[in-house]
Amino acid sequence: MIVIRSLSEVLRLYGPAVIGPGARLYLVGSLAAAVATLVAHTLHAFGRDRLVLLMAAITIFGLLVYKITQPL
Repeated sequence: MIVIRSLSEVLRLYGPAVIGPGARLYLVGSLAAAVATLVAHTLHAFGRDRLVLLMAAITIFGLLVYKITQPL
């Protein structure tokens, strides 16, 4: 939760005008990975291990697609 809030605050405070496109790419990717990790931990706590594996695969695929489609 701390990582998600910290990354969100950086994006909220500085916005796209101050943060360059290269840094924004990594900030948004890190935020997406942190949220996916929180979801995976929550699912694991409820014993949904197959959903955790599916969530990990979707996260990896989504982050790869995001990185490929974003211009630098």
